[in-house]
Amino acid sequence: MHGARRRLLFEPNRPPPSPALSPAPTAACCRYTPEATRLVITAFLDAYNAGAPDVADRFIAPAEQFQWYGAPGRQFPDDPASTDRATLPAYFGGQHAKGDKLELKSFSYSSITNQINGGVASFGYTLIHTVAGGAAHDAPGKGALACASGKIAVWLISSW
Repeated sequence: MHGARRRLLFEPNRPPPSPALSPAPTAACCRYTPEATRLVITAFLDAYNAGAPDVADRFIAPAEQFQWYGAPGRQFPDDPASTDRATLPAYFGGQHAKGDKLELKSFSYSSITNQINGGVASFGYTLIHTVAGGAAHDAPGKGALACASGKIAVWLISSW
């Protein structure tokens, strides 16, 4: 670098730039501890497995917080249905009619982030997936609860 001018990270007479801070998640997120978040997920899976007709209304975030529900056959981002909350009641009903069951095998709480207004509680999981009593398969995935509603804003089952 002989003769090359060295670039300074900060100019000597100018203050360094301040870091950009994202707003802190709302106080509503404080209630979504790892255990509280896991309890919401197990209640959702219980309602899903029972074929509860109101499972979407009870456990899926309202449209302004909902991001996607992806699973094999409706993968995010390829399938537009994955981002359309209105498709979920029929999807859940169809899965139940096929004998689809999901059990929580493992759960890992990630963190509270501000990815959606009001914050989200992010998590990962592995489900045990069966259809009509057939062979069980692991179904890994991830998700997030919208802190403002306490409902699922993101759900992605990678495979089964």
